[in-house]
Amino acid sequence: MKRALLIILGFLFGICGSLECALSKQTETLIDDLNQAALLEFYLMKKGDNPLASPYSIQSSFLMAYMGAKGKTAKQIAQVLSMTLPQNQLGTAFAELTNYLLAPKSQHGYKLKIGNGMWIDDNLSVLSTYKEIVAKDFNGDVQQIDFGAPATAAETINAWVSEETGGNIKHLLSPQDIGPSTVLLLTNGLFLQGPWKSPFSSKLTESKPFLTSNKVSINVPTMQQIGTFPYYEDDNSQILALPLISEGTQPNLALIIFLPKETQLTDIFDFYYAQQQQSSAAFLDFTNKFENARVDIHLPKFAFSKRFFLKNFFLSIGMDDAFSPSADFSGITGAKNIYISDAFHESYVKIDEGGIFAAAASGVQFNLKSTLPDQAPIPFNANHPFFYCIADLKTKLLLFMGVVNDPSISYKEENPQ
Repeated sequence: MKRALLIILGFLFGICGSLECALSKQTETLIDDLNQAALLEFYLMKKGDNPLASPYSIQSSFLMAYMGAKGKTAKQIAQVLSMTLPQNQLGTAFAELTNYLLAPKSQHGYKLKIGNGMWIDDNLSVLSTYKEIVAKDFNGDVQQIDFGAPATAAETINAWVSEETGGNIKHLLSPQDIGPSTVLLLTNGLFLQGPWKSPFSSKLTESKPFLTSNKVSINVPTMQQIGTFPYYEDDNSQILALPLISEGTQPNLALIIFLPKETQLTDIFDFYYAQQQQSSAAFLDFTNKFENARVDIHLPKFAFSKRFFLKNFFLSIGMDDAFSPSADFSGITGAKNIYISDAFHESYVKIDEGGIFAAAASGVQFNLKSTLPDQAPIPFNANHPFFYCIADLKTKLLLFMGVVNDPSISYKEENPQ
């Protein structure tokens, strides 16, 4: 009788340099694969008032499962996750990417934490080779746990998730989520906290109108500043990057805002996804067109929380074998005796004047072309729905994606669970 593998993902992004990295060809391919899957996943799963997800967080746990998958199960997971990198090269590439993202921490730069966990029932035997993959290639913790005591198991796992997300996702898993056949659980926690390279002054924050996706005008706290930022504009959009402070060998993480000039769009992300032929390379090519420009920014504050049950989503796009008793995860246990019972993903993001939770500090210079210093600032008024992502400007890796349709909703939930 097969028993169930449960995948749970916790994600927190708070967003409030330059690295000449020499990543291997395999890792560059992995980044392309991750981005391609990220766009498709967000396109298909977005729902609710303010769609929000970390495809990178979702993919991390499923790739851990993929490393133990065989045959048809492995083929389906690879296809759904857009993996073109061979399975036997994935672990090394993922380890290199993780080491790049977790560059030596600095005193003033942002803090990024990525944790992967594997929780094994006391009665389940897991191959030592698979444990080594989780620990070595995925920077993962491997821990024994008694799933026969669901309340205690949920409490232990939630404590781990809370630690990995800076205490902002505390109740990802309930005892009811642990079934009698649950024997192995994979978790991912991702946390980013850091100040803007150029902070907003709270003294300039004012209540200003925002036209929601429902065409209702509301007043929301809106941050303001005039400064020099990476910027690109075409006939359809204004695209602005707000970099975090980075130091030393840290990646160049930034919040990137896609503000359509058309204020009556019914679906912001669909507009951009279709415009770029559903290609991750085309989607992020605008970062090569950024120029330093003086911009007059008006941006609403927001804080969102979102939880997804992922099983039906992945079943709908072709990953059915992994969720059925016919699954082959013999690379994990040495036998075809487990399958994925369900998967959860929770994310939280908060944007304010200083960044997230941190005071601003002086930053590093961006190596971009500049406009004339005496040029009048370009108006960038985010007073209608927009798409945003958090990405590394160096490698183009997408870590986080969301849409702001109604920023006022964010202030109704100060402690997302």
